[in-house]
Amino acid sequence: MLKKLYYNMVIVFLKLISLLPLKVLYILAAILTPFFSHVISYRKKIIRENLSKSFPEWNQKQIQETMFAFYSYFTRLIVESIKMFSMNLESLEKHIKFKNPEILHDYYSKGQSVIVISAHFGNWEWILGLHNKIPHHSIGVYKPLNDKYFNDLMTNLRTKFKSSIVGMREIPKVLMKLKSEGIPSVSGYIADQSPVWEEIQYWTTFLNQNTPVYMGPEKLARKMAMAVVYFRMKVVSRGMYEVEIVPITDDASKTPEYEVTERHVKLLEDDIKLHPEFWLWSHRRWKLTKRREEEEALGIMRFEGQFKRKEYHA
Repeated sequence: MLKKLYYNMVIVFLKLISLLPLKVLYILAAILTPFFSHVISYRKKIIRENLSKSFPEWNQKQIQETMFAFYSYFTRLIVESIKMFSMNLESLEKHIKFKNPEILHDYYSKGQSVIVISAHFGNWEWILGLHNKIPHHSIGVYKPLNDKYFNDLMTNLRTKFKSSIVGMREIPKVLMKLKSEGIPSVSGYIADQSPVWEEIQYWTTFLNQNTPVYMGPEKLARKMAMAVVYFRMKVVSRGMYEVEIVPITDDASKTPEYEVTERHVKLLEDDIKLHPEFWLWSHRRWKLTKRREEEEALGIMRFEGQFKRKEYHA
């Protein structure tokens, strides 16, 4: 009961804050940046470790500069997320543009369903502003959060922009139903999350580190002969984003196993190397890598034979 009351108070507070103009919220973000980076040192150890292992050639000055640039981006991301409480789809559309939506329109004209791969890069939540530019029945695929109240909050916030969202475990059934009804779909995945230990099926090299990768998007695309594209998000300026569609395959069922996964991992890696400050370094992307290394040091080769980086060429 107390938790629900606290949750409702937080929602009211965030909605009130969201009524402020974005330019005022960005001033708030600028104030929050040193607070996160120096006062509470938000996940500083994780961020530093992730950067150091991803860019072993960097010196301490480069790491420090990127860390501060990340905190500046991170606080802008916070206020942009808060602003969503008072935004409608039309206002959100003004902040994100499609560079080449004709690719999706071409797939739609052929009745082809598409899997979209994106990542925690730029402002992935504002991708919802592209809803009206997508001709397909669009679905956001999400990993339910452990906290029920926060999960409900994010669900309500995302669905207000007319997109439907479906949990990872339910999406195969939903896509099969749409296919049986002849409805072309676009399903979007944030694919740089870490799978749970028991469900790891594939490892690759990502930013110089052994990295477990979700195979769900590739498996669905291969099974259902779907096209796969990567949404390359560009931070044009403060509060302005552009998405370029990068085709990966027109029909995943015709690709070798792991090719789709390797290609979208490489595309994200290229984006991060170009603008490292815009990726979410604070999440524990390699937490299971440590566990694997600890087990292998004890002679437990649970993933022996799986870690084989495959070389694919566009």
